[in-house]
Amino acid sequence: MNSQYWVGKDLATWHGAEVICSNIGANLVEIESPEEEDFIQSLVFNLTESVWLGATDIAEEGTWLSAEKNTTLTYENWYPGQPNNNDGNQNCLSLYEPFNHTWCDEDCSELYQYICERKAF
Repeated sequence: MNSQYWVGKDLATWHGAEVICSNIGANLVEIESPEEEDFIQSLVFNLTESVWLGATDIAEEGTWLSAEKNTTLTYENWYPGQPNNNDGNQNCLSLYEPFNHTWCDEDCSELYQYICERKAF
């Protein structure tokens, strides 16, 4: 994990969070291993809001792509029954707070916290 992480305490849509991360030279975090997931979980442990992550299936339903690389995810850890595309409009990946910050698909217009990641030098 040669990355730096920044937890956004304010709320933003998924696309808004992408812009905020981009403005600091980062991207929404893409969790790429169980070890990175454990670290990210330690960052969100005390948060009371859901958190945006850097993946979406907006281009093709059910095909989850990294927002940064536009490639299929190399690691996934979905909550049971997720992703479910509830109401046909859940295209962005979150750590959903009501399910103890586990992976769920959500409506990209929801206002959540977010985690930015940039590769360390």
